[in-house]
Amino acid sequence: EFKAATKNLKKFITDNEGEIVGEDTWGLRSFAYPIDKKTTGLYYIMEYQAAGTLNSKFTIQMNRDESIMRFMITALDKHAVAYNARKRSDIKYLTTNRVEVREKKYCRFKKMGIHYIDYKDPEFLKRFLNDQGKILPRRIT
Repeated sequence: EFKAATKNLKKFITDNEGEIVGEDTWGLRSFAYPIDKKTTGLYYIMEYQAAGTLNSKFTIQMNRDESIMRFMITALDKHAVAYNARKRSDIKYLTTNRVEVREKKYCRFKKMGIHYIDYKDPEFLKRFLNDQGKILPRRIT
């Protein structure tokens, strides 16, 4: 029944001047939540190229098929690599991933040119006290 349903979907796309780029059968997987008292289902991924009007017809076709419980149609952007060029349904983009450069943490004493801290020197500690005599937090100084 699963093979017949996938064959019908592929036939629908090719009959409406679409081209199937790739397909992948994930097999039996459990749902995130029960659907109609069912907890598992067969997953199938198909990538195709077609005119934009085909998506609405394809949605109607899948709604009519009672064996399809849920479906999702997504459009790939211009940077997506074709299905045949990637491993098992992983989307890889042509642009490189941007790595966030985090600012290095620094010791505020070294930044001020202080190499030795004498905690018994009141004149030195006055630089780090506020008006109420409390030590200032690091984020303020």
